[in-house]
Amino acid sequence: MTPKDASAAPGLVVSNATWTMSVDAATMTNFQYKGNVDLPLAGGGTVTMMEFTVDSMSMSNATTVISEDGLTGTENDASFTASGVTMYATKLSGSILGIPVTFTPSTASAVLLDIANVVTGVVPITMTGVTADQTVILAGQAQKTAVGVTG
Repeated sequence: MTPKDASAAPGLVVSNATWTMSVDAATMTNFQYKGNVDLPLAGGGTVTMMEFTVDSMSMSNATTVISEDGLTGTENDASFTASGVTMYATKLSGSILGIPVTFTPSTASAVLLDIANVVTGVVPITMTGVTADQTVILAGQAQKTAVGVTG
């Protein structure tokens, strides 16, 4: 069963650029899958994304690669911490407790996500080898360290 309380953030428009975020490890407290939402694209149309909320998260060694109109840029962050997070993604993969998982809007396993919803409400969960496509992260507070940008 897919949760029904997902809703797009007011005024949010997703870039047409293609981007992927890779993270060595992400530790999340109260990681909740809200469901799928259709978000407007800057160039018209919509994209279906999964919506997650997280009370707090910390990520290490994050690399974001953004490509648009034949150009590619890269941002590297040694660490990233945030609280009050709403995250949207078209794909989220990595390992939880050594078990490889991949979530997409069409294949997100409600059972696995329900387990993650319950477990992270009690203890933080760490996901390793994380890759997220078309990620949008909104946060009440955020801090990055050692930011490097190329391209």
